[in-house]
Amino acid sequence: MILACSPYRTDRNLGKAYNEALALMNEGDEAMILMDYDVLILLPDQLFHIHEYVRLYPEGDMFVCWGSRTFPGNAQLYKDKVSTDPNINNHISIARDCYKHLYNVTPVKQDISGFLMVIRRRLFREIKFAEDLKCLGVDTLFSRKALDAGKIIYRMDGIYVWHTYRLEKGINDKKHLV
Repeated sequence: MILACSPYRTDRNLGKAYNEALALMNEGDEAMILMDYDVLILLPDQLFHIHEYVRLYPEGDMFVCWGSRTFPGNAQLYKDKVSTDPNINNHISIARDCYKHLYNVTPVKQDISGFLMVIRRRLFREIKFAEDLKCLGVDTLFSRKALDAGKIIYRMDGIYVWHTYRLEKGINDKKHLV
């Protein structure tokens, strides 16, 4: 079974929230999908397809996907462009178009953005999220530790989600995260 949740703590200790959520996995749980609160799954069967990626790629320790917005240069930024398009119908069309690449993966060898992460239970048993960073850099540090330990991170090339990511005030606004 694969669980899904959007961890949150009022003290903004995102690493602790992630660790607490991941600790809820039982022996029979294979992985957990961790999503930011500003992520929107765009198609009704995307969660099913995420489950299939985990099943089809048992060697993968962590999975990420395309997003509408994240930091420039990130391997998850769709077409290497930070979208400013607020029309959700256009993003639904992009998500459908990405299905042309359904079940293809690309190995990620750089820091990830944690707007949507699928973390296998075995990875969490070995590597924990830092609990002293609040919100900023928690996902980056986790992915760096995973890559340094030789773990496999895949981008699910057929999955695209909406990520609001500071749409209103610009990608450099971090006031809400500190």
